[in-house]
This record gives sequence, structure tokens and C-alpha cells, in this order.
Amino acid sequence: MLSGIKQDRHTERRNFLLRLFSSLRAAPDDKEDLAQQSLLRFLSQGYAERDLDDKQENALLARVGYSTFIDFCRKKRASNLGEREDELSDTKFDWQREEQVEEIKDLILRSKLERDDILLIEMRFGDGNSLVEIARLCRVHVNTIRRRLERILDRLRRQASLDGHTKTDGRAQS
Repeated sequence: MLSGIKQDRHTERRNFLLRLFSSLRAAPDDKEDLAQQSLLRFLSQGYAERDLDDKQENALLARVGYSTFIDFCRKKRASNLGEREDELSDTKFDWQREEQVEEIKDLILRSKLERDDILLIEMRFGDGNSLVEIARLCRVHVNTIRRRLERILDRLRRQASLDGHTKTDGRAQS
């Protein structure tokens, strides 16, 4: 009897998510996958065990569904851009990108960031993790990650600004 109730609840959640993705104009082929991914996220984060009324549960489902949809769109966009990059790619583009990466690495070294700060930058910009994913991995609140990244990026901007002034001052004195 209890498993039948759980099954009905999962069906209600799935139908709610399917309606949500329809309203977001997700492709028909993607709706089922998105609903499944959202339900798995919802369950894995322990929201199903919470004592919530229907409105609260639907609000959480919608939040999880929106974030799943946004992640899906980002990945789809990145893969589409990647295909165009492959078509347009040439050695000059690759060389410029490698040069930029090296400049960023040098900037990070000159800024004398701690190892934890460097790992945070790698997780966010190198691996492409969202702030929420990083917060979950680090087991801290997302605002903590946001503020920490802001401080790190501000420090990198100041270092880049100092480097720019040093280069122009050096040229003026020569």
C-alpha cells in the first residue's frame, strides 16, 4: 500500500515536471530526459523526505527543474559552439587561446593565491561547474562560494592592473 502511494507521488512529480518543460518549450524528445534528471536531483538532494506541503514541494520541484533545464541548455549550447569551432578552427585560433591560458596562469602565480583559491578557480572556470555544484562539493553555502570567487577575481583584477601599470611605466622610462 505504501509503495503504491510513493509511486503515485512520483507520477505526480513527473507530470508536474513535464508540464514545466512544456511551458519552457523544451523539445518533445528532451522532456522525458529532463523530467527524469530533475526527479533524480530532487530525490538525491533529500527533498522527497522533507515534510512539505504540495506548494512547497512543487516550488522545490520547479527550482530543480529550472536548474536542470538551464544546465541542459548550457551543455547543448556549448556542444553547438564546439561543432562550429571545429569547423572554423585553425592553428592561429588555437595558438591565441593557448597564449591566453598561459597569461592567466602567470597572473594567478603572480597574485600568490592559496592552493584552495586556485582549486576554486579551476572548478568554476576550468571544469565549468556552477556555483551550486561547487557549493555542494565543498559542503558550504552557495553565497560563500560566490563571495570567495568575487574576492579572488578582484585580487586577480588588481594584479592585472598593477602588471599593466608596470609594463607602461617600464616602456615610458626606457
